[in-house]
Amino acid sequence: MNDNPFLPPSSNLHARDSFGSSSDVSSLVLEGLARTKWWVRICGILMCMLFAFQALQLVLAVVGVDVTFGPGQTRSTVVGLAFLGFVISFFFYLWPAIRLLRYAKAIGFLLEQKTAVELEEALNIQRGFWKYIGIITLILLILFVGFLFLAMAGALATARH
Repeated sequence: MNDNPFLPPSSNLHARDSFGSSSDVSSLVLEGLARTKWWVRICGILMCMLFAFQALQLVLAVVGVDVTFGPGQTRSTVVGLAFLGFVISFFFYLWPAIRLLRYAKAIGFLLEQKTAVELEEALNIQRGFWKYIGIITLILLILFVGFLFLAMAGALATARH
């Protein structure tokens, strides 16, 4: 801080060393993140398990476990749809699971190092996770509203006949 009253105010807002170089991370922050680490890891593992079940579904569809086909459906259609479901599940389950596991690992590094740099890294990973969840939520909301309008249009078309 400068003692000259004629200079504009200044702050160290964007400096990397604003917390200092040693263990200047608040013990409350460390305690809170330590309590969430287990839950973050469990959620990441469960999401990986959901992805594994989706992979098993794809394998069963490709191998050709007795699948009853509807009229006009061939085996390649069913396998193609299963593969499409697998690709979609990759983005819905595996990608956020990887983010959560990386976040749990970053919390572990923070608890060991107790530095602001590790805190920033953990928060940056968390920010990326929530950004992804926000984008997926917006996409699903738009799809939901679109399907709602399609259903209403279909109901109106059926009611007119």
